[in-house]
Amino acid sequence: MTNLLAENYFHPGITLLGAAAFILFLAWEFAALYRFGKGILSILKGFSLASGIAGHILALTGPRFPREPESLLIGVVMICLAGYLLYRSLIAELPGGTYTPPAGKPGRRKTCRNGTYALIRHPALWWYGLFLAGLFIFSGAKWLLISGVVWWLANFLLVVFEDIYLYPVMFNDYLSYKRQTPMLIPNRNSLSKCLKTWSSKK
Repeated sequence: MTNLLAENYFHPGITLLGAAAFILFLAWEFAALYRFGKGILSILKGFSLASGIAGHILALTGPRFPREPESLLIGVVMICLAGYLLYRSLIAELPGGTYTPPAGKPGRRKTCRNGTYALIRHPALWWYGLFLAGLFIFSGAKWLLISGVVWWLANFLLVVFEDIYLYPVMFNDYLSYKRQTPMLIPNRNSLSKCLKTWSSKK
């Protein structure tokens, strides 16, 4: 660790700031699930977004590796592709009310099984990894090298917790969804379902 700090490969504060975003997001999910007040929801969601955005931006302000011109293009392509896929999985494909259950009925929601959610149960984890990789290739930011790995692992732990403990309570059909759709590694059947439902509306 001392060597990493001395070589400017690691910034503990920035790494912790970005990781805190996932803890706050999990707290927001629980608060939304059990219908906490709008004020609490707004605070948790706001701090989660702020810490995540701040962590990523600050990671780009440190020392950088030398880069070739080709890396800029490759990084931009990866970032744009990841951005599109994240938009699909986190916004476009999710029906309204995904995180807002009827009052007093936290388990009344149904899972989304179209598009990327027919491929695997947590597609955004891989899109986020693609985004981090593209951002590192584009920027060459040394602090992003270790922080990005820590943040991806924090996201991985988040989705594991969601999959085991949170989503079976949040969605009344999640157990059947788990039986039919892989968690993180697609198979031939899930790829076929993804392609068939790619253009399906909410």
